[in-house]
This record gives sequence, C-alpha cells and structure tokens, in this order.
Amino acid sequence: MTQLTSGDPLSAWESALKPARGYARVQFLSALLSRRPELVGVYEPADVATEAIRWTA
Repeated sequence: MTQLTSGDPLSAWESALKPARGYARVQFLSALLSRRPELVGVYEPADVATEAIRWTA
C-alpha cells in the first residue's frame, strides 16, 4: 500500500480543491433552504451558514 506524503501531487491537488468543496457545500445548502423553507430552524449550523452567505453577498 502506498502512503501519500505532503509532496505528492495528489495531496497538492486535494488541498487546492478544499476551498471549492466548501463553496459548493454552502451553495448547495443555500439553494436547499431556499427551495425548502420548512427546513429553516431544523439545524442551527446550517441556518448560521446561510445567514452568513446572505450578509456577505
């Protein structure tokens, strides 16, 4: 089995994708709560993330 180290190209690629993944998750969450307003208030961290996006837009 091969272990990845910090110098591996795959590791660098994964590090580069982390911000994009975070943005995609927040974008999905915002769209979901827009489509399904009954979910607002169910999970507080989701509500906080959605409000943060609204205030920074």
